[in-house]
Amino acid sequence: MKISKIEVKNNPVIGDLDLDFNFNGKIADNVLLIGNNGVGKTYLFENIIDRFLHNGIPTASDEIRMYEFQLNKHESENLKNITTVGWFHKGIKGKTIKLIMSNEGRKISFSNDNSHEYTDLDLGRISGEFVQNFKFIFSGAEPNYRLKKVSSITKDSFDKENFTAMSHDSQLGARNHQLLINTQFHDNQDLRNWIIDHPKKKIPKDVIDKRWNRLRKAFEKILPYGKNLKELRETKDGWQVYFEENGKDSSLENLSSGEKSLVHRTIQVLQNQEFSEGVIVSIDEPEKSLNPQTQIQLLNYFKELLNDQKGEQNGQIFMASHSPYLFKQHLQDDNTVIYLLSKDSKGIIKYKNIKDTQENLFPWSPSWGEVNYYAFDIPTVEFHNELYGYIEGKYRTDLKKLPKTKTWYNEKKKRNESVSLSTYIRHSIHHPENTANKTYSQNEFKKSITEMIKIVKSKKTKK
Repeated sequence: MKISKIEVKNNPVIGDLDLDFNFNGKIADNVLLIGNNGVGKTYLFENIIDRFLHNGIPTASDEIRMYEFQLNKHESENLKNITTVGWFHKGIKGKTIKLIMSNEGRKISFSNDNSHEYTDLDLGRISGEFVQNFKFIFSGAEPNYRLKKVSSITKDSFDKENFTAMSHDSQLGARNHQLLINTQFHDNQDLRNWIIDHPKKKIPKDVIDKRWNRLRKAFEKILPYGKNLKELRETKDGWQVYFEENGKDSSLENLSSGEKSLVHRTIQVLQNQEFSEGVIVSIDEPEKSLNPQTQIQLLNYFKELLNDQKGEQNGQIFMASHSPYLFKQHLQDDNTVIYLLSKDSKGIIKYKNIKDTQENLFPWSPSWGEVNYYAFDIPTVEFHNELYGYIEGKYRTDLKKLPKTKTWYNEKKKRNESVSLSTYIRHSIHHPENTANKTYSQNEFKKSITEMIKIVKSKKTKK
């Protein structure tokens, strides 16, 4: 399943929103929600996106939600086999479903390839069988990674065919710890069974430590300094999972907070990999406690965890983040939609697709400096350089009209020059060797950017 659109009206927290995840005629595989604290990213994940088929609207509320999503071939075929849906879905060639939720209940409609709609099926009547066809994984910003003593093996294992939803909760750390310990025992049992069933035959590599190696291959791509999963040990405190880095061992419990986050989020995504086709993965603040280099890798890392045997991403990823590093290399991705969340002067939450060319400043927008400025109110050297260079090349006359409020000492010509604030800052950036001029203040830096934005926007308005 892939979500293509979400519309919400009259929500008590986020108000109205209209999110479209289509880009260049396709539903995006990845959706990034970026913005400052308090703009509704976590609420959107926990209450609007995660397990949305399970949710409902209180009878006293006038809120309305509309979801449009597309089924994969497997999900579409499964629907036809459901008794309460089969007659309704029979003969439909397309895979698009629209779900409308209000205080009157949940209504769904199926659309076929010719845009014919079959409406007004009450999801409440069929929700059990219907919902079981769709899979959700939610990894929140504040999970509990605390471990518990493990003294025995349980049945909990990887690759449950019937999993429908996995969320972080107060037992996440303990549950994953138990799962890791179970994994090697289950791998050994599978190997034993294979040997019994295939006497005198050479053991294939993919039979040995199948689940354990799945995790090792993932961790070696993301854990810093080459740290990786090593072994299980039975100690006085029960079974422990150990990692190795440059010959030194450390237990799962003694990993850094960032490493624990990567380990537990990876387990959540990989646990049911063989049956995760069409999964919706929502990860809130994946950059927590991680260094910038690791933040840069995060989206590509989780995309790869969802790849099928053909190397194609078989699930949709939603991420909410405050990290400028995380989204930097995905600004021009064709399969990634990025929404900027902010609040206006009245405290109303606003949503903007940063690839909306009508609002962007440059022909090459969105740029990293531009997004940082609007998402986090961070004026960067990159953004100032972009603005100055763009205006200098396209609107030089307007640049010269800026008031000359600063004096720049030109070391080469041995003289003072009256320049605008923007030119003064531009010279300071490009000529750090010139120490005869005072450093500009942060307020001046932001003022310069604001003045140049006005020039660019005024030209776009006139067009």
